[in-house]
Amino acid sequence: MNRLALLILPLAFLFTGCFEILEELYLQKGGKGSYLYSIDMSAMMDESMKEFLQSAGEEGENSLAGVELDSTVYFRDTHAEEIKSLDKPEIFERAFMKMEISDANDRMVIRFGLDFEKIDEIAYFLQNLDQVTGDAMEGGMSMGAGLLPGAKSAEMFALKGKKLSRVSGLEMAEEASEEDMGMLSLFMESATFRTVYHLPGSVKKTTIPGAVIEGNTVTVESSFTDLMKGESNTDGYIKFK
Repeated sequence: MNRLALLILPLAFLFTGCFEILEELYLQKGGKGSYLYSIDMSAMMDESMKEFLQSAGEEGENSLAGVELDSTVYFRDTHAEEIKSLDKPEIFERAFMKMEISDANDRMVIRFGLDFEKIDEIAYFLQNLDQVTGDAMEGGMSMGAGLLPGAKSAEMFALKGKKLSRVSGLEMAEEASEEDMGMLSLFMESATFRTVYHLPGSVKKTTIPGAVIEGNTVTVESSFTDLMKGESNTDGYIKFK
């Protein structure tokens, strides 16, 4: 699985399509919950992509033809040593990566997840994800601006009573240059970034720009490149019952 992931992630920048990035926050009563960050590259599952992978490999080793993969791995099993070096290893003990690739269903999704005890663990998870995965995910940063998230600060989310605040958003790789940003904008101009908040009670009010309230969920959608360039604002708060 790792070799296939190393090949797919850099190619995401070369085969532009309708990429979808979905961030989901499931909040329970008491403050626990789950955070999911999914990269949907199913648009790459067309014949031209499969032919490219076939020609790039040796004896068809990189071919997506016939591939049916649905695998979930916990970082505690695959990156035990890297986790031990953290000051809060217990957070990554609950973190995982899931990969779904289906030739039959034209599906390619990579998902990173964390079951958190406290909401501030999300920022810690995002800030240290690259350190834990290391070279295994380096290909995703091949142009200096990756699809993997980072957190601008340790206060990315805050929870006080029945008020959830987003005080800072995601960031791109530190080494991203102006040239990298130009290339990212070109190849990912159609990519969308959607955040869905699932609250334990019905939503009363939100100040997040462009947010859509439906029952106990709040959905915010923006351009991926606008978000990475800081031109899209997702800050604000949500009050729920």
